[in-house]
Amino acid sequence: AVVSTQSTGEEEVVDGFTCTHKVDDCEYLYFYQDDLSVQDTTRTILYVNQEPDCGPISVIWIIVGLILAIVLLGIIIICCWKCITMYKDKKEYKRFMEDMEKTKFAHTMSPLYNSPITKVENPIAKKM
Repeated sequence: AVVSTQSTGEEEVVDGFTCTHKVDDCEYLYFYQDDLSVQDTTRTILYVNQEPDCGPISVIWIIVGLILAIVLLGIIIICCWKCITMYKDKKEYKRFMEDMEKTKFAHTMSPLYNSPITKVENPIAKKM
């Protein structure tokens, strides 16, 4: 087995046992071997990979996250647009009502209005 140490970046060859241990869907890899440099000992050397192998990230969760982020951003933009238009409409309606109160003519009769109905009298028809 080949072990790479994190601090030096060097690789060492290990003749021993390879083991894995799973914690929270991450797999920790470690190697151990008997120390043969000292005679008649039960000393064991343990090599631990400091970086766990948590497997590949599921692409479906990335896609779902992006879709949710886009939808949420769209909803936020629509709500902001609605608030802005409501504010502007309220301001314009208030200005319209103030203009209506300032008018000098009656609300029912405009000075520009001319009735389309005209009464024409025939003077000859009265004599008969």
